[in-house]
This record gives sequence, structure tokens and C-alpha cells, in this order.
Amino acid sequence: MLPKRSLERKVKLQQLVNKGNFKHNITVMREGKGEIVVGRRCTSKAASDYTACGFCKKFQLKTSLWRHTKFCMARKEYFEKTEESKRIVAVKRGRSLVTNAVFSDTSENDLVSELLQHMRNDDVKTIVMSDQLICREAVLRMAALGSKADEKHDDKYRVSQATRTLGRIVQLPRETTGIPNATLTSLIEPRHFDLMVDVAKKLLTDKETPALNVGRTIGILLTKVSMSKYCLACHLLSSLERRWQ
Repeated sequence: MLPKRSLERKVKLQQLVNKGNFKHNITVMREGKGEIVVGRRCTSKAASDYTACGFCKKFQLKTSLWRHTKFCMARKEYFEKTEESKRIVAVKRGRSLVTNAVFSDTSENDLVSELLQHMRNDDVKTIVMSDQLICREAVLRMAALGSKADEKHDDKYRVSQATRTLGRIVQLPRETTGIPNATLTSLIEPRHFDLMVDVAKKLLTDKETPALNVGRTIGILLTKVSMSKYCLACHLLSSLERRWQ
């Protein structure tokens, strides 16, 4: 037992709290609903402005994470037990920790994790991480690249851009319509056809110089996603039929 009111006891209890909050935050990010628990909340900041400390797992503002890391007790304990260089990039280490925690179940999730580690941290990335159909499309595109030896320089960039476009398709209805919990699965239903047309128009003209190929790109993406959803449904139905036999 650690002595009461001792610094060591206080540190250990705080680390236990941080681990519990970290698990809660990962669940929120995975399911796309709820609120994350942070070390110090700022009312003007969004969830995408925070990431976890790579040592104590407390969520901090990215802009001040370097300061927290400098005095983090868990970091000091870590470097007492390892010969690793003390020169670290706090935000990069935290982002890698969070991404791998959200996608830690299967080899397919490893592909999504690899993609998201290089994606800009913002609200679009948060949507991508929590949307099952977008993640499935990302997995299919990453798997289609083949081995690393066969990859071209900008292959992952194209996959990232396609994935972010799907994320923006979901983001717009959440912000501009009465569908705060919209997902790509719900938006590609026939009843939302007119809404998808409006979304495509807004994405087409959201810059000073309209990108005329955006509409075509969105159409191709939604066609592939719809086929992916259909194939997934067939696979699930086949699995259920085998269980019933």
C-alpha cells in the first residue's frame, strides 16, 4: 500500500483516472456519440483540437500538449526504464496512440489506422473514424493498393482524399439540416436523394473557383459505397443463413 497523501499515491491514482477516461474517449470516438473527457476543457474548442498524451493518456489541447509532456510524471517514469531518446513529438505520438486504440481489433483496422495516422486532425477525420461504411470503403481502397513495394508515391494521398470527401458528405447534413447523427449508411437511402444532390452542389461551389469535377467524383464515390453496402448486406445474410442451417 502506498502512504496516504504521498506524491506517488496521488500520481498512481491520477494515472488510473486517466486510463478510465481514455477508454471512455476511445468508445466515444469509435461510436461517434457522447462527449470526450479532457484534462482542461475550453468552451471555444472542438473535440478535434484535443489528443491524448502518449504517456499518461490524459487528453490535452494539441497546442499545449508539449508543455504538459514536459512535466508529465508518467513520461519521467517511462524514461527511467528505457534507453529511448527523450526527443519526442508530443502530438504525433498522441495521435498515433488514439488512432491505434480506435482501430485495434483486426488486420483490416490496421489499414484504416495506417491511413488515419497521416490524415489531418479535424472534424472530418472524427466523422471518418466513427462511420462504419466510410471505414469499410477506406479498408477496400487501402487493400487494393497491394503490397508496400507496389505502392506509388501518391496512392495513399488519393485514398485519403476520397475518404475525406465521404466525411464531408456526412458533415454537411449534420451541420445544415436537422440530422445531427447522420451517417453515410442513412444518407444513401432513397429518401435522402434530394439531400445528396444539394450536398454535391454545396461541395461543388464551396470555393471561389468551383471544381467542376467534384460532382462527378461524388457520384462515383457514392456508387461504389452503395455497392459496398449491398455486398456487405449479402455477406451478412449469407452468414445468418449458415447459422440457421
